[in-house]
Amino acid sequence: MTSTSGKLPLHRRFDQKLTLEQIRNRYRKFGPAIRPQVEELQVDTAFREYCHRLYERGYKDWMILLAIFNTMLNWRLASEGASLASISGPAPIDAHLMLAPWNTFPVADFLKPDALDAQLKVQMFSSMKAYGFELRRSDISMDAVEKFLRERMNHFTIDIEHEPLFGTPPGKWPNV
Repeated sequence: MTSTSGKLPLHRRFDQKLTLEQIRNRYRKFGPAIRPQVEELQVDTAFREYCHRLYERGYKDWMILLAIFNTMLNWRLASEGASLASISGPAPIDAHLMLAPWNTFPVADFLKPDALDAQLKVQMFSSMKAYGFELRRSDISMDAVEKFLRERMNHFTIDIEHEPLFGTPPGKWPNV
């Protein structure tokens, strides 16, 4: 089927029910580990302004929370002399999750250039794999990945209904 409007249809792999379940699982899984950090970030005006700019670009709370989680995981592993590259499989990460809640980091660390931005980009590549796409080239355009996720996978439009966690005033954790 060819689009005459210039807009392509959703990709055949897009499954709204499955996507919403994956989002619910993210809120469930990461919540215990990062909730104290999120509460600190929610009261910081500069961090909420940063999130407001992300919201304007279509980012959803589950994306921001995953970036927070991954940033904290990297910092935590680094403090233990490890890295994500040095562990394999889901079990080591799950072991870290079991030690919840984690210690918090200074809010200012999250506002440093690229602290969360890098994780938001990594997340887009990870999402492609989660959706079942194989990334065969390491030089794939970040803009192309983002455009595909936006236009064909509803990646930047879907979330569980709730008030924005980093809005003014901050919302509450979604009931999942």
